[in-house]
Amino acid sequence: MSNRRDRCTQPLLDPQDRGFGRAAAHFSFPYGPQPSHPGCASALAYPRRNLLLLAATGALLQGCTGLAVTGAAVGAVATGDRRSLGTQADDQTIEFRVRSSISSAVPASNIRAISYNRKVLLVGQATSEADRTLAQEVAARASNVVSVVNEVEIRPLASAQNSATDIGLSTRVRASFVEDKMVELGAFRITAELGVVYLMGQVTKREGERAAQLASKVNGVRKVVTLFEVVN
Repeated sequence: MSNRRDRCTQPLLDPQDRGFGRAAAHFSFPYGPQPSHPGCASALAYPRRNLLLLAATGALLQGCTGLAVTGAAVGAVATGDRRSLGTQADDQTIEFRVRSSISSAVPASNIRAISYNRKVLLVGQATSEADRTLAQEVAARASNVVSVVNEVEIRPLASAQNSATDIGLSTRVRASFVEDKMVELGAFRITAELGVVYLMGQVTKREGERAAQLASKVNGVRKVVTLFEVVN
Protein backbone atom coordinates (compact mmCIF):
# COMPACT_ATOMS: atom_id res chain seq x y z
CA MET A 1 0.00 0.00 0.00
CA SER A 2 1.58 3.28 -1.04
CA ASN A 3 0.91 6.64 0.54
CA ARG A 4 0.75 4.97 3.97
CA ARG A 5 2.09 7.29 6.59
CA ASP A 6 1.96 7.23 10.40
CA ARG A 7 -0.29 4.46 11.66
CA CYS A 8 -1.96 6.79 14.11
CA THR A 9 -5.54 6.80 15.01
CA GLN A 10 -9.04 8.14 15.25
CA PRO A 11 -12.02 7.37 17.49
CA LEU A 12 -13.98 4.31 16.42
CA LEU A 13 -17.10 6.36 16.94
CA ASP A 14 -17.04 9.93 15.70
CA PRO A 15 -17.97 12.06 18.94
CA GLN A 16 -18.22 12.62 9.54
CA ASP A 17 -17.37 19.46 -6.96
CA ARG A 18 -16.89 16.22 -4.84
CA GLY A 19 -13.66 18.20 -4.46
CA PHE A 20 -11.73 15.76 -2.33
CA GLY A 21 -8.49 15.77 -4.35
CA ARG A 22 -7.84 15.08 -7.98
CA ALA A 23 -8.31 11.37 -7.49
CA ALA A 24 -11.43 11.66 -5.34
CA ALA A 25 -14.24 9.21 -5.95
CA HIS A 26 -17.95 9.72 -5.39
CA PHE A 27 -20.44 6.91 -5.57
CA SER A 28 -24.04 6.61 -4.43
CA PHE A 29 -25.54 3.29 -3.40
CA PRO A 30 -29.31 3.67 -2.82
CA TYR A 31 -29.57 0.12 -1.52
CA GLY A 32 -31.25 -1.30 1.52
CA PRO A 33 -34.55 -0.52 3.24
CA GLN A 34 -35.99 2.96 3.28
CA PRO A 35 -36.75 3.60 6.95
CA SER A 36 -38.95 6.43 8.02
CA HIS A 37 -37.62 8.91 10.53
CA PRO A 38 -40.30 9.88 12.99
CA GLY A 39 -39.75 13.18 14.64
CA CYS A 40 -38.01 14.81 11.67
CA ALA A 41 -40.36 17.74 11.95
CA SER A 42 -39.20 18.62 15.44
CA ALA A 43 -37.88 22.17 15.40
CA LEU A 44 -36.29 21.70 18.82
CA ALA A 45 -33.68 19.09 17.93
CA TYR A 46 -31.43 17.93 20.76
CA PRO A 47 -27.85 19.00 19.90
CA ARG A 48 -26.23 16.12 18.03
CA ARG A 49 -22.81 16.72 19.56
CA ASN A 50 -24.24 15.91 23.01
CA LEU A 51 -25.66 12.63 21.77
CA LEU A 52 -22.43 11.77 20.04
CA LEU A 53 -20.39 12.40 23.18
CA LEU A 54 -22.75 10.27 25.26
CA ALA A 55 -22.64 7.44 22.75
CA ALA A 56 -18.87 7.58 22.52
CA THR A 57 -18.45 6.77 26.21
CA GLY A 58 -20.14 3.41 25.71
CA ALA A 59 -18.87 2.55 22.23
CA LEU A 60 -17.23 -0.78 21.55
CA LEU A 61 -13.67 0.17 20.68
CA GLN A 62 -12.49 -2.90 18.80
CA GLY A 63 -8.85 -2.73 17.75
CA CYS A 64 -8.24 0.46 19.74
CA THR A 65 -5.64 1.39 22.31
CA GLY A 66 -5.04 4.29 24.64
CA LEU A 67 -8.65 5.21 25.44
CA ALA A 68 -8.91 8.11 27.85
CA VAL A 69 -12.39 8.89 29.16
CA THR A 70 -13.19 12.11 31.01
CA GLY A 71 -16.95 12.21 30.68
CA ALA A 72 -16.58 11.40 26.96
CA ALA A 73 -14.21 9.52 24.73
CA VAL A 74 -11.38 12.00 24.28
CA GLY A 75 -8.18 10.05 23.67
CA ALA A 76 -9.40 7.01 21.76
CA VAL A 77 -6.99 5.87 19.09
CA ALA A 78 -7.34 3.16 16.43
CA THR A 79 -4.76 1.72 14.10
CA GLY A 80 -4.95 2.28 10.38
CA ASP A 81 -5.37 6.04 9.95
CA ARG A 82 -3.36 7.03 6.90
CA ARG A 83 -3.17 10.72 7.75
CA SER A 84 -0.13 12.11 9.50
CA LEU A 85 -0.38 13.08 13.15
CA GLY A 86 -0.19 16.73 12.16
CA THR A 87 -3.04 16.38 9.69
CA GLN A 88 -5.19 14.59 12.24
CA ALA A 89 -4.60 17.42 14.69
CA ASP A 90 -5.48 19.97 12.01
CA ASP A 91 -8.70 18.11 11.20
CA GLN A 92 -9.78 18.08 14.84
CA THR A 93 -9.11 21.80 15.14
CA ILE A 94 -10.96 22.52 11.90
CA GLU A 95 -14.01 20.56 13.04
CA PHE A 96 -14.15 22.43 16.33
CA ARG A 97 -13.75 25.85 14.73
CA VAL A 98 -16.21 25.22 11.89
CA ARG A 99 -18.89 23.76 14.14
CA SER A 100 -18.56 26.65 16.58
CA SER A 101 -18.65 29.25 13.80
CA ILE A 102 -21.67 27.71 12.11
CA SER A 103 -23.50 27.40 15.42
CA SER A 104 -23.01 31.13 15.97
CA ALA A 105 -23.73 32.21 12.39
CA VAL A 106 -26.68 29.88 11.75
CA PRO A 107 -28.23 29.13 15.16
CA ALA A 108 -31.52 27.83 13.73
CA SER A 109 -29.86 24.82 12.13
CA ASN A 110 -28.54 21.35 12.88
CA ILE A 111 -25.26 21.16 10.98
CA ARG A 112 -22.18 19.08 11.63
CA ALA A 113 -18.72 19.47 10.12
CA ILE A 114 -16.46 16.50 9.47
CA SER A 115 -12.90 17.24 8.33
CA TYR A 116 -10.60 14.78 6.57
CA ASN A 117 -7.26 15.98 5.20
CA ARG A 118 -8.50 19.55 5.74
CA LYS A 119 -11.49 18.96 3.45
CA VAL A 120 -14.78 19.59 5.19
CA LEU A 121 -18.05 17.72 4.80
CA LEU A 122 -21.17 19.48 6.05
CA VAL A 123 -24.21 17.34 6.90
CA GLY A 124 -27.47 18.06 8.69
CA GLN A 125 -30.43 20.35 8.19
CA ALA A 126 -31.05 24.04 7.61
CA THR A 127 -34.40 25.77 7.39
CA SER A 128 -33.58 27.90 4.33
CA GLU A 129 -31.28 28.00 1.32
CA ALA A 130 -29.75 31.20 2.71
CA ASP A 131 -28.73 29.40 5.91
CA ARG A 132 -27.37 26.44 3.95
CA THR A 133 -25.24 28.76 1.81
CA LEU A 134 -24.08 30.77 4.80
CA ALA A 135 -22.92 27.58 6.55
CA GLN A 136 -20.77 26.69 3.55
CA GLU A 137 -19.30 30.18 3.38
CA VAL A 138 -18.44 30.07 7.08
CA ALA A 139 -16.75 26.69 6.70
CA ALA A 140 -14.77 27.81 3.65
CA ARG A 141 -13.38 30.82 5.56
CA ALA A 142 -12.01 28.71 8.40
CA SER A 143 -8.24 28.48 8.69
CA ASN A 144 -6.58 25.56 6.85
CA VAL A 145 -9.76 24.42 5.09
CA VAL A 146 -8.96 23.25 1.55
CA SER A 147 -12.49 22.63 0.25
CA VAL A 148 -16.08 22.15 1.43
CA VAL A 149 -18.68 19.59 0.36
CA ASN A 150 -22.13 20.79 1.39
CA GLU A 151 -24.62 17.95 1.95
CA VAL A 152 -26.90 19.98 4.23
CA GLU A 153 -30.59 19.48 3.47
CA ILE A 154 -33.30 22.13 3.67
CA ARG A 155 -35.89 20.50 5.90
CA PRO A 156 -37.13 20.49 9.51
CA LEU A 157 -34.39 19.78 12.01
CA ALA A 158 -33.78 16.16 12.97
CA SER A 159 -34.98 14.98 16.35
CA ALA A 160 -33.07 13.29 19.18
CA GLN A 161 -34.56 9.98 18.04
CA ASN A 162 -33.16 10.50 14.55
CA SER A 163 -29.75 11.29 16.02
CA ALA A 164 -29.72 8.16 18.15
CA THR A 165 -30.73 6.07 15.12
CA ASP A 166 -27.87 7.51 13.07
CA ILE A 167 -25.35 6.79 15.84
CA GLY A 168 -26.49 3.18 15.90
CA LEU A 169 -26.28 3.01 12.13
CA SER A 170 -22.68 4.26 12.09
CA THR A 171 -21.77 1.68 14.71
CA ARG A 172 -23.25 -1.15 12.65
CA VAL A 173 -21.36 0.00 9.57
CA ARG A 174 -18.11 -0.01 11.57
CA ALA A 175 -18.88 -3.49 12.83
CA SER A 176 -19.41 -4.73 9.27
CA PHE A 177 -15.98 -3.40 8.31
CA VAL A 178 -14.34 -5.17 11.25
CA GLU A 179 -16.05 -8.47 10.45
CA ASP A 180 -15.19 -8.34 6.75
CA LYS A 181 -11.38 -8.27 7.20
CA MET A 182 -10.91 -6.87 3.67
CA VAL A 183 -11.04 -3.21 4.67
CA GLU A 184 -9.04 -1.41 7.34
CA LEU A 185 -11.49 0.34 9.62
CA GLY A 186 -9.02 3.01 10.73
CA ALA A 187 -8.61 4.24 7.16
CA PHE A 188 -12.23 5.47 7.06
CA ARG A 189 -14.30 8.25 8.59
CA ILE A 190 -17.92 7.10 8.84
CA THR A 191 -20.82 9.46 9.39
CA ALA A 192 -24.58 8.84 9.19
CA GLU A 193 -27.29 11.47 8.74
CA LEU A 194 -30.96 10.46 8.49
CA GLY A 195 -30.04 7.07 7.10
CA VAL A 196 -27.46 8.34 4.59
CA VAL A 197 -23.96 7.03 5.28
CA TYR A 198 -20.94 9.15 4.28
CA LEU A 199 -17.57 7.45 3.90
CA MET A 200 -14.32 9.43 3.81
CA GLY A 201 -10.72 8.23 3.73
CA GLN A 202 -7.49 7.61 1.87
CA VAL A 203 -8.12 4.22 0.28
CA THR A 204 -7.44 2.17 -2.82
CA LYS A 205 -10.17 1.85 -5.41
CA ARG A 206 -10.79 -1.74 -4.32
CA GLU A 207 -11.04 -0.79 -0.65
CA GLY A 208 -13.45 2.03 -1.44
CA GLU A 209 -15.72 -0.14 -3.53
CA ARG A 210 -15.74 -2.90 -0.93
CA ALA A 211 -16.48 -0.46 1.89
CA ALA A 212 -19.38 1.05 -0.05
CA GLN A 213 -20.79 -2.42 -0.72
CA LEU A 214 -20.57 -3.39 2.94
CA ALA A 215 -22.18 -0.17 4.14
CA SER A 216 -25.01 -0.43 1.62
CA LYS A 217 -25.99 -3.85 3.02
CA VAL A 218 -26.34 -2.66 6.61
CA ASN A 219 -29.94 -2.61 7.77
CA GLY A 220 -31.31 0.93 7.89
CA VAL A 221 -28.93 2.46 5.34
CA ARG A 222 -30.86 4.42 2.70
CA LYS A 223 -27.87 5.51 0.63
CA VAL A 224 -24.07 5.51 0.71
CA VAL A 225 -22.07 8.56 -0.39
CA THR A 226 -18.31 8.16 -0.73
CA LEU A 227 -15.81 11.00 -0.60
CA PHE A 228 -12.52 9.18 -0.99
CA GLU A 229 -8.99 10.16 -1.82
CA VAL A 230 -7.95 7.23 -3.99
CA VAL A 231 -4.38 5.98 -3.57
CA ASN A 232 -2.48 3.22 -5.38
